[in-house]
Amino acid sequence: MKHLAQLALLLCLFLPDPLHAASFDPLKEEKFGALATVLYRNQNGGRQFCALESTEAETLFRINRYSDTNETFLELYNQRWKKREGVVKFNIIFTTEGQDVKADFTGKSWGDSYTRDIDDQDEYETLLEIISASQAMTIFDNNQSKIGTYNLRGGAEAVAALQRCVKGKM
Repeated sequence: MKHLAQLALLLCLFLPDPLHAASFDPLKEEKFGALATVLYRNQNGGRQFCALESTEAETLFRINRYSDTNETFLELYNQRWKKREGVVKFNIIFTTEGQDVKADFTGKSWGDSYTRDIDDQDEYETLLEIISASQAMTIFDNNQSKIGTYNLRGGAEAVAALQRCVKGKM
């Protein structure tokens, strides 16, 4: 019996926990050029969140915001990634009219994704403003290897739809 308890503990420690996996269902979607705004329902608890996401790149860029708590995080997801989990640094270069703007981020690697919690309202608003004003963005990992280049065509409209979604008006 003792061995079964030890085996159960080992399985809990080393196997993925399906209760903590990110599973969600799209409820509504609006597309704007190379971007989309989507209302999702998280299958773990039923909470709804709004997302502004890329639609054309292999690695998904997404900003998620739960309207009930304003919990917000930036996410880069690629199902083929097998990255080491832990703290990660990455940067985004936004291409605006005649000028590039670089933003450095520290976040977490989850194996198939990078995330960055956005706890500061000013950081959230600045990120949305720069997406609205940019034509494109290029994301690099901590080794300065390019993760992807994203067309931000439709950015201003997608940001406006995200803000409506968060207010429950999508």
